[in-house]
Amino acid sequence: MTAPLGFFRDFVRELVSATGTADYTTGGIPVGTHYVPLNLAYGSGVEILYTVRGTTSAQWEIVRGTYTHGTLTLSRTTVVLSWNGSALGTSKISWASGDGQLVAFVAPVAQQANGWITLDSAAISGAASYILDGIPSWANHLRVTLDVLPVNNNPLFEVIARKSSGTDIAGSSYQVQRDYGSGSTASANTSLAAASLPLAGGVQNSATAGGGSHIVFFTHIQSARYKRGVAFNIFNDASVYYISKAGFRIDDTAAITGLKARFDSGNISEGRVLVEVCP
Repeated sequence: MTAPLGFFRDFVRELVSATGTADYTTGGIPVGTHYVPLNLAYGSGVEILYTVRGTTSAQWEIVRGTYTHGTLTLSRTTVVLSWNGSALGTSKISWASGDGQLVAFVAPVAQQANGWITLDSAAISGAASYILDGIPSWANHLRVTLDVLPVNNNPLFEVIARKSSGTDIAGSSYQVQRDYGSGSTASANTSLAAASLPLAGGVQNSATAGGGSHIVFFTHIQSARYKRGVAFNIFNDASVYYISKAGFRIDDTAAITGLKARFDSGNISEGRVLVEVCP
């Protein structure tokens, strides 16, 4: 019995070649691997989402394109996101011989239908700010996840939206309704300074036993009307977990084109930030 075609689609990786910004020509799976080639996993003319990287290059691109069996070509119809070595964008990478062997990584089936796409996943530490600008204009929804372990008790940190000028959206633009869980009261804030930590919060815990996870969702980030979202904060001390949540509105008509994760007070020993977008 033959396994259904869709079974293979999470295991597709293909060697490709291209000069400049031309479409890719496929060349089979990497030597010594057991990946499935495109011509077995997908029918001719099917649009797929894939990423191409060079083995000796920092450049990459995420593309929607069509695979054609007869010509063994993989088109570069729409560049969802690209990195040219110094900046994010939506332009095709102009490949050269110095970029090494090009490899196409086909996105899992779950991501093919306009799913969440990772812009960055980075380690963070100390008290420095993490900044990511250049969120693409096709993105309408933004998700930021922070996981941290503190060095000292009660460090404070936040997530701040940024706009095209490369500046933070002012804290006074945030309208936030918080709920700190059972036994606490929600408060409606009509004017918040950036230091008020509107979208993340404090890790009110023990430096030796605590940690925190913070997830912030932004919706309609390209809209000229007010943007909205929700934030979830989970943190713990030596024996108790705390959960808080907040709904927010950003009273700034500029599109959100970047973000900052800032540590206002204290340091963290280790942590990660994950930034994702979807159309």
